[in-house]
Amino acid sequence: MIIFKDLIKNHPFMELKRKYDLAINEGQQSIDAMVVSTIDEAGNKPNSRYVNAKYIIGNEIIFFSNYKSA
Repeated sequence: MIIFKDLIKNHPFMELKRKYDLAINEGQQSIDAMVVSTIDEAGNKPNSRYVNAKYIIGNEIIFFSNYKSA
């Protein structure tokens, strides 16, 4: 479950919260999962991993990841 706190009015996280609440109401599972991606210094090779969002506070996402996962 994602905990939302001190959201900024008219910030994109407000739309995320609206959709998150809708997903909860519809009984969807694993809705805290998301993908975090970066690219190498040359901008050519992406690197992505799945994480679990736990908190969205203001304009920050706090997530947890298993560094030992594949």
